[in-house]
Amino acid sequence: MRSIFLLLTILLIALFAINCGGGGGSSQSVVILRQDPIEVGAGQHFTDTFGDVVIDIPSGTYPNGASLTLTQYTTAPFKPGNPNFKPMHAALELSANATAQAEISVSVPSDPTGYVVGVKTEDSWQALRTLVANGQLTFNLSNQLSQAPAHRSPSGGLWQIVVGIAKDNKQDTVFALNLVDGSGSFGDGSAIIVHGLLDNYASMKTMAKNLRSRYGWRNVYSLAYPWSMPCPETAEYLGSVLDDPTLSPKSVTLVGHSRGCDVIRYTLEKLNKTMPVKEAIYFNGAHQGARAATTFDILLDIFTLWLNDKSDGSPLGVGGNDAFLEELRPDSQFRTDLNSYDFDQRGYVDYIFIAGEKDKLVTVDSALASGVDMQELTGGSVLRYTMPTLTHFNIKNSSDQIDQFFSLLGPRVDAFQIWAEPNPVAGQNDGWHFVVNIRNISSQPVAVDNLTMDQHRQDGWWYAVQWCDPTTPGGELFPDRYFRWGRTLQPGEVVQLNVWWWTNGNHDPLSSLPPLFQARTAVLTVQAEQPVGYHINQASTKVVAYYQDLFPEEPQTRRPGQMPDGQIGKMGSGK
Repeated sequence: MRSIFLLLTILLIALFAINCGGGGGSSQSVVILRQDPIEVGAGQHFTDTFGDVVIDIPSGTYPNGASLTLTQYTTAPFKPGNPNFKPMHAALELSANATAQAEISVSVPSDPTGYVVGVKTEDSWQALRTLVANGQLTFNLSNQLSQAPAHRSPSGGLWQIVVGIAKDNKQDTVFALNLVDGSGSFGDGSAIIVHGLLDNYASMKTMAKNLRSRYGWRNVYSLAYPWSMPCPETAEYLGSVLDDPTLSPKSVTLVGHSRGCDVIRYTLEKLNKTMPVKEAIYFNGAHQGARAATTFDILLDIFTLWLNDKSDGSPLGVGGNDAFLEELRPDSQFRTDLNSYDFDQRGYVDYIFIAGEKDKLVTVDSALASGVDMQELTGGSVLRYTMPTLTHFNIKNSSDQIDQFFSLLGPRVDAFQIWAEPNPVAGQNDGWHFVVNIRNISSQPVAVDNLTMDQHRQDGWWYAVQWCDPTTPGGELFPDRYFRWGRTLQPGEVVQLNVWWWTNGNHDPLSSLPPLFQARTAVLTVQAEQPVGYHINQASTKVVAYYQDLFPEEPQTRRPGQMPDGQIGKMGSGK
């Protein structure tokens, strides 16, 4: 008997080697390994072994008894959609002519390899919880996961089950920045995509191409990192990339998908790497945590997503206690800290949040960060959109999804022009005094959302960023917290602001500061309110202070004279 079973097992492996992979159905004929009838008496506890499959039906599962059929296939007539799924056991089908009142236990042989078990529901695949002990992999089948078999009574149940692994695990193993679309070295006009769960840098190539062709970036780089690594470690690497001294202020766009959104936000909001970043786009980020509340339930959702979607990565080898799963919990300390305003980020970065109504891992509210006051975390505009056909993964490989995103975003237009001019001040060598000009260059009235000044040291490192409150004469021109201006400019209208910038709140002379701070760059940025159907680009200008001179305008030494009457405040330089 054992030799016959061994022969059948060898045949099984050979057939799977030919037929593994692919989604939907099989092009080969269905091969049944064995088919066994099961009769359960009223309220009876039933357990038996069929080949290497153990079926255990608790007492009371079928109060009036039931007839079941267990079918084991060598060539499965049903498979998950993921082409990287490889069956490792005969696919199973269990049908019954009555409704199960309790869960039916099924066990198959196991080895140290991590297996994924999936059951087919009416329109998708659902991963099952598993227990590995004593060489057996055990899982439970509930009536809620059964289908109504056409050949049985409507009150019956049908479970179609697969047990398998990923063909390979392509999770990135090292940190790297890889060019995936466009040409040229990383620099101004570049974008960086940070992938998420079950992905690697190469799996973002299609998304990069679709986005670049519509956004007009010079090139797109994809960040390689192990997605199961704690977020702060990956953020440190991304931050080191953004520290490139050749990058101009506000010249790079960051795009996050899934867990990649956490990496980007941590880099900007906790590590302060905001100087070169003008915009961050977040697709399907778990900003308020995943749908599930526990790490094991989150892991189950990840397995389910992997079964149904095309993904290059693999969830295998991940345990319920992994650090990245803990970070995804809605009530985790990581999530609380990430969404807390602690004056760390003062950099102006536009945030665009994209949610998918069909995302089964992250709710719409979580993806939109609906319960988070994002204006306290970024000085830029905050836009939120929901895409009705978006799942957790299909944005990566679908040009239709990218087009839908851009249709929601609307055409990108320029509405404002901003520039700064020196304003001579009598005998001052301890700060700047200049005029900020904002002009509406569009043909429609446009409201100013906010104005910021982003300061950087002589070596290009971020120093301080504060929001402008031009409506507070004699008070703090740049308050410590977000201020929405809201002033509407008519077409062609220009507004001027006289800005007096001391080196710090105590009016210490500029020359008394360390050399790194004596020559500083400030990026002045104005953001428009975003009308429905349009995305208005931010406008910015850069000025540099060298003691008493203001660049990039023509250097002008301040002349003797009185301080202009139009001064409306001062700017402190600290948090």
